[in-house]
Amino acid sequence: MTRSTSDLLDLVREIETLLEETLLLANEESELLAAELHRLVSSYRAEARQIADVKASDRTLYRLAVWTQLHFYRYDRRFRDRLAWQCDIALLEEIIASLKELYERILARMVFSPVEDLVLLNNSIADNLRLVAQELASVISQWDVHTREQAESDGADAANKFAETQFHCYQVYATTDGPLWPHRLPQLRRIVHNLEWLAEHLEASLSQVNGLSRQRHTLALVRARSIVYRQELSALAAARDNVDRAHALVACEARAKAIYRSYEEAFAGKSMAELDLEQLDALCEELWEIAIWTQRLGANAHIERALDSILDHLLWYERQYERIQQVQDLP
Repeated sequence: MTRSTSDLLDLVREIETLLEETLLLANEESELLAAELHRLVSSYRAEARQIADVKASDRTLYRLAVWTQLHFYRYDRRFRDRLAWQCDIALLEEIIASLKELYERILARMVFSPVEDLVLLNNSIADNLRLVAQELASVISQWDVHTREQAESDGADAANKFAETQFHCYQVYATTDGPLWPHRLPQLRRIVHNLEWLAEHLEASLSQVNGLSRQRHTLALVRARSIVYRQELSALAAARDNVDRAHALVACEARAKAIYRSYEEAFAGKSMAELDLEQLDALCEELWEIAIWTQRLGANAHIERALDSILDHLLWYERQYERIQQVQDLP
């Protein structure tokens, strides 16, 4: 239900090209292969038509399925094989809250239409919610263990690394001019949340053990930056609130198209083994925020078309990230 019709039609075109090459061979084996390729083309075209019908008949259900799948992809992309200090606590909490909201929305629809797709979708959300909640608990537990076991000789402790990561994110994402940059507000909000969480963690740790001077220095720096960043966040949020819907939609579409161009230039038609996953991760994250902001703009025909396009591209990029990662993980 969450396949993109554009993905399927791209695949159909690739198979048809292979089919043309196969027919030129004109032998018994090629005839068997051609028959199978014909079957695949027919099957994928039929599936594309079914997806289009689902979109047309129940757009809300289709959107719920797409958002759910995207959250699963985002969790895996952002938290797979990460150390505690590399994990974005704020984003992990956001994913949990969003999955709970999706679960409740689907549960409400099941009261009136308990179809199998909805039941399977909600079961999948419940399973992944448990997984993400366990991940958050594990990250916090790793922080606690690290605090107890940290030695004075460890000059690059997790708290410093985590703080430096947030400061770097601020320089990369949060200093872009203007409230119309879709990625800026949510990223700054996460940075502030993460730094305030870190300050609370360090304060609790220092009250229980003999704190190192380095930890106290980190705490003071984190507190100071948090105050400055929160003031900036308040000003940016107020400026965003004053942006009317028409200008916001223009900004979202313009940034989305810029991302599409960046993807085509950096990834289209290139060997997966040589592609830059960090660059694709950054494109996915920005397109995520564009999709969220576009959805919050309300509903009219223009917004719906724009959101459909953004979600289709985001789903494709997330799937490509997973495929590229699988190729690059091969020995």
